[in-house]
Amino acid sequence: STDYGATVVLPRLAARFFAMAPGAELDIRPLTPGSFDELGSNDLDFVLYSDNPVPTALRAKELYRERFACLVRPGHPAARSGDGTLPLEAYLGHPHILVTVTGGRTGPVDRALAALDRERRIALVLPYFATAALAAANSDLILTMPHRAARRAWNSSCSNLPSSLAISATGASGTSGSTMIRAMPGCAG
Repeated sequence: STDYGATVVLPRLAARFFAMAPGAELDIRPLTPGSFDELGSNDLDFVLYSDNPVPTALRAKELYRERFACLVRPGHPAARSGDGTLPLEAYLGHPHILVTVTGGRTGPVDRALAALDRERRIALVLPYFATAALAAANSDLILTMPHRAARRAWNSSCSNLPSSLAISATGASGTSGSTMIRAMPGCAG
């Protein structure tokens, strides 16, 4: 699992798992390039993975769909919109954090921006959403991250994505901002 899967899925999974099998053990490991190859071995039974595509030789089940939110520190200069939505120019006017476990310098946000002939400046690249949230909470960097994980971040504010930028796990998904979360202090709700 990535730290996103561990943060969002594992707390409830562990509660149900141990209620049903109190004597069992659960060993969570970080997602690695070899994780898919290890599936079916005696060492690895399933992988929590959010990017597409999954190797065709494997069975996959969609657990849920995710939406994205912008995480910025309280008082961030880009988050001055009264409705909780970052205007696209403000969104692009500040440096960003990119979280990637597979490497590279692009993700679904960048694919959606490319569809609009726009790009953002990536200032920090790292493989952990939890660390990225802490960096955003203590800087003027903007982190666009999955809503469920953003909700769990503390001492930061969530803002809606620019209304012209709709993002899915696989890239651009049109221009409707209706699937984005409403901004609330501390991302509660």
